[in-house]
Amino acid sequence: MAGSPFWVVPLMAAAGGGAPTEGLLKLDLGLMIWTWISFLLVLFLLGRYAYRPMLFLVQQREKRIQESLAKAEEARVRAEAAARERERMLAAAQEEARDVVDTARGAAEAQRLRILDEARQDAARVMKQAELEVARDRRHALSELAETVADLAVEAASRIVHEELDGDKHRQLVDRVIADLEQEGG
Repeated sequence: MAGSPFWVVPLMAAAGGGAPTEGLLKLDLGLMIWTWISFLLVLFLLGRYAYRPMLFLVQQREKRIQESLAKAEEARVRAEAAARERERMLAAAQEEARDVVDTARGAAEAQRLRILDEARQDAARVMKQAELEVARDRRHALSELAETVADLAVEAASRIVHEELDGDKHRQLVDRVIADLEQEGG
């Protein structure tokens, strides 16, 4: 039993062979004092060399966690601000795009109206020019018709009278007939 490990003693006592069990529940003042001294010494040593460093490590870890949480919160706030800024910029870009489209539509409408106005003016100019040409051609045709009628009338009159008019009399007669026709045709 003297060379047995300490955990074997209770097993041997339970089996009925070995150390008596009556001393296990008995209070021994010397053993109690040494137990308390050992306990306090271990408590002091743990407090001095284990508890304080562990407490320091726990505090450092807590501090790092608090800093990480603060940084995370700051990053979240920055991300939200960036998201709001992106939304604002997107809204501004959409508004600017709408303005550009509206401006382009307005310019296109103004261009369309200008082209229509120019086309109307061109059509009016062409119509006026055509009217002037028609009037000029009409006057020219009437003039030629008058000369032809005058020539025919002179020819008919000279055949009737059997008298040929000379060039000057002929021209005077033609001019008079043309003037008469113009006054009548007006």
